[in-house]
Amino acid sequence: PNFRALAPKARAEVNNVANAIRTAEDPVALLASINDGGAEVLGVLVESGDVEVKRVEREGFAAQTVELETQGEQLHVSLVLDMNDTPALLSKGMARDIVRRVQAKRKDLNLEIEATIDLEVWLKNAPDMQAEDETWVATETRSAGCVFHPEGANPPAGAEHFEVDGATVHFTVK
Repeated sequence: PNFRALAPKARAEVNNVANAIRTAEDPVALLASINDGGAEVLGVLVESGDVEVKRVEREGFAAQTVELETQGEQLHVSLVLDMNDTPALLSKGMARDIVRRVQAKRKDLNLEIEATIDLEVWLKNAPDMQAEDETWVATETRSAGCVFHPEGANPPAGAEHFEVDGATVHFTVK
């Protein structure tokens, strides 16, 4: 409730009206009625200016509301992003990190852009790589042969390595 707007209408009953709004059985329906011209709450006509709608973000989500004006009308647009990590998202992130490191190694080796390589990758404490992401790594790095070794397999002593988000990645480029 917006007490400044509601108080002149509800007078002594302002706290009771505000409490009835807060504890409404169906707050979504009440808000829809208010936005459609008003709803009667304890004998008081409550209109859209009499209430304030506050967004409460759920854990794992990020939200932002922006105000826009178009053709003289104020619009509120909210964008909500799911910030939870999923196995697919973790796999794609790991694939991007591997590609970036392998491409840097290709550059260090002064390989021609069209040159193909043989790539081997060992992962420790890493998210499970999805087959499509392994294929993407092979394609992006121009690998003629690309092997992702199972967890627990030991990389050779001279393998390049890096850490990301607690995972260790070893790889060789030939």
